[in-house]
Amino acid sequence: MAPARKRTSWFVTLPIVAGAIGFLLLVFFPTARAVRQMRSEIRAKQEFLTQTQSLRTTRVQLESDLKEINQFADDWEQQAPLPGQMAKLFGKITRNASEYGVVPARFDPQREIQLHTVQRVPVQMELTGSYSGIAQLLAALEQLPETVWVEHLKLEKDRQAGRDVKCEVKLEVFAVNPKKSD
Repeated sequence: MAPARKRTSWFVTLPIVAGAIGFLLLVFFPTARAVRQMRSEIRAKQEFLTQTQSLRTTRVQLESDLKEINQFADDWEQQAPLPGQMAKLFGKITRNASEYGVVPARFDPQREIQLHTVQRVPVQMELTGSYSGIAQLLAALEQLPETVWVEHLKLEKDRQAGRDVKCEVKLEVFAVNPKKSD
């Protein structure tokens, strides 16, 4: 009877092994693969959410910067001269020159250059005076509420006046463009 027991033991073991292999192949491995894929998708979505949260902070900062820029532009537009007010600004510039002992030998506003939202008005000037007077005039130009850029500056010792300096300066004055489209 001993040999019959060995056969029955295989009859029991083989179906259990086959069932275990079938379970591994048909249930466990596909489920494990699905779990790995699901975890991978969850990680990708978590990374997306993390990036989205950092983008929200960036968006809020950009909106704040845009408000600040718009406020600056509005403030500039309020204090910028209109094209009809340029003569008044030019009068301020020549008055400042005489206050610092600088003599404008030439004051030549050029034709306006139309840009998208502003006008740029080049002004050629030749000045004669002391170096400190010219420096004070340039500092006063920078302090004007209107936007005035010094585009070109050339200083030379005036051969005729001894201690005086001759200055050639090209200014860029910015004004509101009345034809701008909002």
